Amino acid sequence: MPNYLQIGGLKVHSSLAKLVEEKICPCTGFSPEYFWVSLGKVVQELGPDLEACLKRRDDIQAKIDNFYCERRQAGAGFMDLQYSDAAKSFLREIGYLEPDQGTVSITTQFVDPEISSIPAPQLVVPSDNARYVLNAVNSRWGSLYDALYGFDVIPETAVQSGAGGGAGFAV
Repeated sequence: MPNYLQIGGLKVHSSLAKLVEEKICPCTGFSPEYFWVSLGKVVQELGPDLEACLKRRDDIQAKIDNFYCERRQAGAGFMDLQYSDAAKSFLREIGYLEPDQGTVSITTQFVDPEISSIPAPQLVVPSDNARYVLNAVNSRWGSLYDALYGFDVIPETAVQSGAGGGAGFAV
């Protein structure tokens, strides 16, 4: 049976509480208690809006499912152009598609210049998979391997000299 704790008005698994206490909060200037109380306030404040959004999503999904089921039973050809127009009209009718409101401008604050000003891929990857993280880093900044071994950053040694370009190692 999982071990849950009541912290900051939240029901938290003990392993998550331990992670926050031992790994996340140290050296941040915030205590675990402050973290959990703050998170509890956020959940309390945004919870009702989240529930309303999830209910609306479920209602819209049920309408979409019903629409497709009815059309399938009527023998509609989903690849027909007339079906596409009917589907778009239906999606506008239920509020899934909104009319174009024109040009939109969005601004943000407190974004590092590296992210906001330097054009390059921005990838979100699971940090527990080293291969994904390495691929994300390589796509953002180029290959670290190429940067180190493709140039003369690391000097050639006798073991590497026959490999060409400083890129080989004795295995």
